[in-house]
Amino acid sequence: HTRYPLVTGVQTCALPIYATGSSNINNCKACPAGYFSNQIARTSIDDCIPCPLGSFCLESSTHPTICPSNNYCPDAKKNIECPVGTSFSGTGATQLSDCIKCSPGYYCSGNGFSAIICPIGTYSSKNGASTCDSCPEGYYCEYGAIFPRLCEKNTIATKGSGGCTPCPSGQFTNGPGESACFECPSSNFSINGWWCMTLFEKLDRKSTRLNSSHEWISRM
Repeated sequence: HTRYPLVTGVQTCALPIYATGSSNINNCKACPAGYFSNQIARTSIDDCIPCPLGSFCLESSTHPTICPSNNYCPDAKKNIECPVGTSFSGTGATQLSDCIKCSPGYYCSGNGFSAIICPIGTYSSKNGASTCDSCPEGYYCEYGAIFPRLCEKNTIATKGSGGCTPCPSGQFTNGPGESACFECPSSNFSINGWWCMTLFEKLDRKSTRLNSSHEWISRM
């Protein structure tokens, strides 16, 4: 054990030290890890107090320290960080099994950090993720996404998108889940970028929806 000097001007060992035999500089020793002492004039290691469960005491501790969140303290001698992919939101964990795998939509990077929700443009579909995956092309991922969501036809999304962008006027996509728009053929028309149609189709839709959809007319 580490040896410590006497308290200045006092013939007794300083906190958190105990003395073996006479109180002199050669007999003052620290309470070992897993124990603490908050009184002076201790004379034996038996006077060092065992650290309570759910706490830890380093060598020469004067009081227990509660095991912090995202850590566990199996032997009351030290705290150990929860492994990557797990976390513990409370305090006083005593074993590795107290560290719980992160839920889908979250990730746990370890290093004593709590579970973190996946940011926009990413997702996590499994328990115990250490990072969130980037949303693939043609899909979008909102805050805390568990799975990517498919972009509709005539909308696009690049990798890592948090939403789908409509094709600009005069362009279209061949189907859902696209990452780029294409120019409409010169013989066709595009209405607000949602689709391409022939002049005949455009006129026919206008006549059949004139009374039923003011929204459609506004797009014309």
